Amino acid sequence: MNCRVAQVIKQALERSRMAKKAEASGASASSAKASGGTKPAASSTSSRAAAPSSNGSRPKKEAPTATATATAGAGAGASSASSKPAASSKPTIAPKQPDDAELRAQKRERFGLMANTKKASGMPSLLCAEKKKLNRAGSVLVCSTCGEGASLRRMPDLKSGVFCCPSCRIRALDPFSPLLPAEKGMLKLLLVHHMVPENANQEGSFDLRFNLPHLQRWRKQGEEIEVRMVRLDNCDPLQEWPHSLSFFVNGHVAFEIKAPKEGHKRREVPQRISASLKSGQNALKVSLKDGFSVQRFCMAIVRVKPQTPRELCKIVTPVGEEACRQLVSQLLFSSMLESTGEECHADGSDHCRLICPITLARIETPVRGHKCRHLQCFDLKAYLVSNQRMAVMNKRWACPVCSLILKPPADLFIDMHMMQIMVQTEDDDEEVTFDTNGVWTVSAKATPPGPPSSDEEDCGEPNGAANEEDEAEAERDPCASPDDAMAFE
Repeated sequence: MNCRVAQVIKQALERSRMAKKAEASGASASSAKASGGTKPAASSTSSRAAAPSSNGSRPKKEAPTATATATAGAGAGASSASSKPAASSKPTIAPKQPDDAELRAQKRERFGLMANTKKASGMPSLLCAEKKKLNRAGSVLVCSTCGEGASLRRMPDLKSGVFCCPSCRIRALDPFSPLLPAEKGMLKLLLVHHMVPENANQEGSFDLRFNLPHLQRWRKQGEEIEVRMVRLDNCDPLQEWPHSLSFFVNGHVAFEIKAPKEGHKRREVPQRISASLKSGQNALKVSLKDGFSVQRFCMAIVRVKPQTPRELCKIVTPVGEEACRQLVSQLLFSSMLESTGEECHADGSDHCRLICPITLARIETPVRGHKCRHLQCFDLKAYLVSNQRMAVMNKRWACPVCSLILKPPADLFIDMHMMQIMVQTEDDDEEVTFDTNGVWTVSAKATPPGPPSSDEEDCGEPNGAANEEDEAEAERDPCASPDDAMAFE
């Protein structure tokens, strides 16, 4: 393509050069006719023609030489007349100059060819780069987490204004079952609208082959194979199944997702299929139904490594004491800017309780979220255990203070400044207060349970004794009281 463009440009340049030469030759001929400058040329011709005749070796050519000499001596008019027909015998016709419309069409064609090719230096043209950029921006959404592009048929609902690709959402579903890194964890990523026919809306099915040569080794390492599903019409990191689904492995039902009962909400959790798989080739079949469209789902077959809360505690990163002290100062300063009057903003309150809001016991490992705007911490172990026991997966990982989604380990950090405070305070200290420099002071203590009062001790025993005596007397004499006696009579 480059050679063809170069040839077209070269031919155009040659035609323009020839036209300029023709115009220049016509101008010189007209100037020579006006000034009679052809006489010197004729005399030189006669001298050259007379030279052979002096030698006498070629006498037969004297007549033509004389004729040429006579013709030359006849004057400039005859010379110019003899030379003019020679030039006019083969006239040079100048090429037709294209009009403006043709020039514009040629330019469009030339720039169109150049935009799809590369220059001789190897650098892509600006038009080509701009065209690629526009095509990418118009058809591909870039994930804010991994930076990869995702091509979807429809634009998802971006509630937060940020796009997250289906792969990243599937990886972040369950921190207790994290995927192995890179391609080792994501075994199959299936967009349902690529697997079912285009006219399949509320019902569809598809088959696929699945090769697992190392399944036995994975089982010995404690790894599991799970099936997860998310929706493509939003960017929420939630596990969502269609209205109903049947998953077959090698002709047998691995699991079924039944339609929710009327008035009840179904628990959406991933399904493990390791027990139904075998080493080597596996034949999978998926049948699904949905009230809206089955093409709005994305299914993934993943390889996970289950973790316990104790293992998750080890990978939550701590933040240094000085950095946490600076963070306290920043939160208090922003709280004062956002406050009205003398009241301090609730999110950046300068008070922090040493009691965990989950267990109502003293905090052991204080943690907070990177996005949280409060100083209150909570216990890491209590947070992980409480979320593990929660059956509804899509309701997990809400901050107990501000309700932000905090998934470990990326969204949490251990507050080492608060950890130092927990070490230096007493067991009955319940609350501390911070100043603008991050310096703390104890502001509340737990009230110890007091001994029973003396009045309760004095009044308790006689009343008890009197009641016992009354009961014994009533057993001995049913008519002990006047009312009882009247009733008895």
